[in-house]
Amino acid sequence: MTSFMHDIRPGMVVRSVAGHDKKSSYLVLQTAADRVWLCDGSARPVSKLKLKNVRHVWIVHPDEQTEFLEDLQKLGDDGQKNARIRQLLCPYNPEAPT
Repeated sequence: MTSFMHDIRPGMVVRSVAGHDKKSSYLVLQTAADRVWLCDGSARPVSKLKLKNVRHVWIVHPDEQTEFLEDLQKLGDDGQKNARIRQLLCPYNPEAPT
């Protein structure tokens, strides 16, 4: 079930509904008043987060992945972090090759 709300928190999986990246799934890493910083592990790695307005994303998976974020922080290499994020987002990107 997808929903549109401004109560987006780090660890949630969201999908872009506006812009050139429409229909792309992301993991929320940081939030501010009306902005979110997103990562997908490939086009937007952890070293180059995407800044997006909260009105332009839908929550796909409302459960916060807090344990996942904690484990992600323990990884030292950005490549490992990106690979884990891609693994997490794989079920939410049906058009992506397996």
